[in-house]
Parts: sequence; structure tokens; C-alpha cells
Amino acid sequence: MQKKHWISRKAHGFRKRHNCLTNAQVHAGKKYILNIDVKNFFPSITSIAYRNYATRERNLMETKYKDEDRGFPNLFFYAATPVFHSGSLPQGAPTSPFISNIYMRRFDTQIEKLLRQYISDDILYTRYVDDLTFSSNSRAVERVIPIVRGKLKSLRLEINDDKTKFMSPSQRQEITGINVNSGRPTIGKAYRRKVRAIVHRAEQGWVITSAQKERLLGMISHIALCHPSEAAKYRDALLPVSISPNSARMFSGVNRVKLPVKKTRSKKKQSNSNAGVTGANRTVKRKIAIDKKGEVHDID
Repeated sequence: MQKKHWISRKAHGFRKRHNCLTNAQVHAGKKYILNIDVKNFFPSITSIAYRNYATRERNLMETKYKDEDRGFPNLFFYAATPVFHSGSLPQGAPTSPFISNIYMRRFDTQIEKLLRQYISDDILYTRYVDDLTFSSNSRAVERVIPIVRGKLKSLRLEINDDKTKFMSPSQRQEITGINVNSGRPTIGKAYRRKVRAIVHRAEQGWVITSAQKERLLGMISHIALCHPSEAAKYRDALLPVSISPNSARMFSGVNRVKLPVKKTRSKKKQSNSNAGVTGANRTVKRKIAIDKKGEVHDID
């Protein structure tokens, strides 16, 4: 479906043999990194804007690749199909990333050349869906924002300033969830410790639903991008883990997971003061919660 000339090589999201790891690898070893987030990315791509883009691109691309596979007239097909819901690309639809990659093709192709001409000749650029990453060995990469803002405006897109982040060598440099400080992509230790803790608790009998297990396997798959052997251990550890009968419950917000009931023996508790003897048969029931970020919390 993804024609040779439809999508730029700078796009790493939802392309064959491309992912967040290949996106981060491009910038590994650079001193300064700038991450820019596009505000309301999918809803901002409307059917009208897409049709206008297709009109501009059709003649140019058909002329340039006239001796090759001519698939560009089909660009108009997507503008007339239900891939646009209420006039814009719906968030979460499987077709939205593909259409957005087509829509961003010219921006992806031109922006790096433009910035190398006016800012610094060593700037690198990649895009993972709505995350734009620029890197350079010069702090001049900070000055790309006005140019990027202007080019995005021509596509009816705007920068989310709250999520724009400049990272120097003294800071943790993270691109699409992958650290590149060491010159090679790695998954942060905090993230890996979090997954290891959840897997350990699951092994100890903490009940999880099938939806929660699926989410945990997704987190393990993210670790596998840079640490395959470590991820393999976590997958093996989850194989014998029992699943809660309430498997139909979706992982939304905070799901409360009850531990199996544990009974303790009655025993006498010695007091350091003049208090009497205490202790009785009791049932201990603990609850935990796993939030969207994978954090595990005890619930009183």
C-alpha cells in the first residue's frame, strides 16, 4: 500500500522496518537534540486540507516519476473515503498514520535541506507520527523553531509549545521513549525497573486481567527494541502467570487488582508497655492498582 514515492524516508512511524528505535538511532551521538510535538496532529489534518495538498502534488509527482508506477491519482481516493471522520483524521484509526505520512511527505523531504542551508549544515531530522526530532552538534539547532513553525502553518498545523523540549549533553536525551546519551539507543533504567517490579509481583501471585497482561507485554516489547535478552526473560516469567476471570474489563484509568486471600496464624503479640495480649485469626486482603504509565500502587 505504501508506494515508493508517497512517503518520505524521514518518516519512521508506521512504516515497514521502521519504528521508534530507527527514529532514535539517527540522532545518537549528536550533542544537542530538539523535540517538537505537533498539536492535535490527526484532527488538524482535514479532508479539505488533504485535497488541496493532493491537487498540488499530483501534477508535480506524476511529471517527475512519469516513467514509473503512477499511483498518485489515487491520492484523491482517500479524500473521498470514510478515513476522514467528521472532516478530519480520527485519532486511533489504523488508516490515520498512513494518510498523515502522505500529507507530511513534502514537509519531511524539504525541512532538513532548508535548515542545513540557513541554520547549520549538520542538522538531522526525523519524524515519528507527530513527534519531530532535530539534532546537531551546534546549539544553533534551537533556532529552527520559527522556520518549522512557518512550514507547519502552511499545512494548517501548529507546534505544541508545552511539549517542545531542547536537550543538551548534560541532560537526559530521550527520543520517542529511547535514551541516546551514551551514543547508542537504550531504554531508561527507571522504565526497566518498573517493568521488572510488575513482572515480579505477577510471579508472586498478584492477579492481573488479560488486558493488563497485554499492556505489560507491550511495555516488554518496547524494552526488547534495545535489550532483547532482558525482554525475553520477562516474557518467559509471564507464561505461567494466571489471568483474572474478569478478562473482559478494559485497561482504562486505574484498574484495581485484588490479591488472593491469605490467612495468617493466630499469635500473641508481646507489648512493651502495660498493654494486654493481642492477636486473632484474621484475613489479609491487599489491593494494588496499575495506572496507564505502568506504575504500581497499593490501595488502602
